[in-house]
Amino acid sequence: MGRQREQLERGAGLIQQSLENTEQARKILKEMTQRALKNKFFLYCVIAVLVLANGAVLIHLWNRKK
Repeated sequence: MGRQREQLERGAGLIQQSLENTEQARKILKEMTQRALKNKFFLYCVIAVLVLANGAVLIHLWNRKK
């Protein structure tokens, strides 16, 4: 009986540790997802600024030729 009880307690401890590891992994993945979305938004903003800057240069060159 004592051996079975030890095995059950050890198993319960392993299950608890697995749950804690899963929760920690969930938090890490959530942080990584948020960081990736922020980076993607920043890149889209940089692209938009560069497109607008190119457009302004082209308009400036176009008006200069006239």
